[in-house]
Amino acid sequence: MPSEFEFEYSYSESNPGTGWDFYNYRLPNVKVDHIDLMTKRRNGPVHGGTDQILMFIGSTILSSATIATIVKAWIEGKRRKITITASSDKKRLEYEGPDIALDSATIAAMIEKLGEDSGCTKFHIFAEDLSSLTKDELPPTIEK
Repeated sequence: MPSEFEFEYSYSESNPGTGWDFYNYRLPNVKVDHIDLMTKRRNGPVHGGTDQILMFIGSTILSSATIATIVKAWIEGKRRKITITASSDKKRLEYEGPDIALDSATIAAMIEKLGEDSGCTKFHIFAEDLSSLTKDELPPTIEK
């Protein structure tokens, strides 16, 4: 049976294409806070002006099977990368698209193993959209 883990994420308007926004997936139990990067105020007023840059910080509790399905769907067929890092010892998993050979069950098993090896139930998840990068900016693991 899949275990449940807490996944923390952040997204900054100052760096679009990075981060992870669970809220857009309309999943249950997603907690979201924001920080105004100019004033450093947490959960202050949002006025939507161009002089306000926000960072969103959130977390949710999901089973390894659920997060594996989301990871697979998010990177399959697209130049994207997801990194899942254990909060306790910084061990991590990385998945890159567009051609990922792993199925959701294998990804779930890898997340389970990461939790087991690190003794951790809390992870940070970071996503990058690599599609807007030029050939020279791509990481060496992505074919140019």
